[in-house]
Amino acid sequence: MEKKISRLSDLELERRIKFFVAKERGGLVRILRLLSEFEVRRLHAKRSYSTLFDYCVQGLGYSEGAAIRRVFASRTARKYPMVARWIEKGRISLSTVYLLTPHICKENCADLLRQTAGLSKREVERIIAAMKDDKPVLPRETIRALGPVIRRNACQTDATAPALDLKQTTSQSPSNSFDLKEAPVQSSAEMTDPVKLSESVAPARRYSKVTLVVEDELLNEVERLKEVMRGKFPNNSLADVFAAGVAALMEKHDPERRIQRRKARDRRAAEKHPVANKSIPKGRESASRKRHIPETVKNEVWNRDGGRCSYRSSGGRRCATTKRLEYDHILPWALGGKSDSADGIRLLCKPHNNLEARRMLGDSLVDRALLAARA
Repeated sequence: MEKKISRLSDLELERRIKFFVAKERGGLVRILRLLSEFEVRRLHAKRSYSTLFDYCVQGLGYSEGAAIRRVFASRTARKYPMVARWIEKGRISLSTVYLLTPHICKENCADLLRQTAGLSKREVERIIAAMKDDKPVLPRETIRALGPVIRRNACQTDATAPALDLKQTTSQSPSNSFDLKEAPVQSSAEMTDPVKLSESVAPARRYSKVTLVVEDELLNEVERLKEVMRGKFPNNSLADVFAAGVAALMEKHDPERRIQRRKARDRRAAEKHPVANKSIPKGRESASRKRHIPETVKNEVWNRDGGRCSYRSSGGRRCATTKRLEYDHILPWALGGKSDSADGIRLLCKPHNNLEARRMLGDSLVDRALLAARA
């Protein structure tokens, strides 16, 4: 094959490239239409994928970037068929469609496509930024892993570790990024001496660079918090404030930590009142039927399902997502399901909870319930 290609004339080589590029674009549009229908039928959920994005990444092998662009483009092309025609002709790219999706509508579709045809990503972003939207276009949040930092000894303080600084990156909107300063460089002798490495070098700590955009009001509150907490955080590091805030939220909302606290309380109660504690029925508030699921039942279900959606497809594949989890009555509450036992409760992600509700109760009833909830 390589020899045949190498023997092609310049004109024939270019002709074949253009032919296969056009064929590739046609195939891409067909894939977008198929993905659109796949999502409409909720086949990704029936195959135990929480979202179409998960199906594209885990089931089809796309990268995350390629998957999200195809998901957005398939939805936009379903609403506005003109988008698919322009992709097939090569006038706009998937990246352009991805950027336009939040802003495109029936009234401006044709104008936006004409304005952005053949433009680079940066040029498209400028056009979007110039649009008179109620909500400004902000840079996306990013997290980028950095290399490990080796600390010289286990007693070394965090003062020598990379610090995270808040920086203004734009004049119009406060784009604040956590930037990592360069870590101390060690000499070749220190790095190659096996005695020194074994005696004084602590395990490497890994860091990531986080970039996000916040409003001025939040930025002012962060600066105020740093002043208030200066006694607790002598380095006045934004990373310390960030870590403390995450720890507080995790302590309050993480189901696994809640389970650990409950176990600790049960152990203390058993030590103080060993006989009385055995007679307390767990997971049963009363003999009456209640929709509220007791915390003891939630904890048992969470442990049993491993903090993961428990939905399985007809082929036996289990959904892998740990996001947007909900406690679901296996027998719907409307049909007599109970909440006082873990046997009647399971963990489902929101899409699979919706799918099971439609299977058990019907599309019309679920649609009416969703409309009533949004009203």
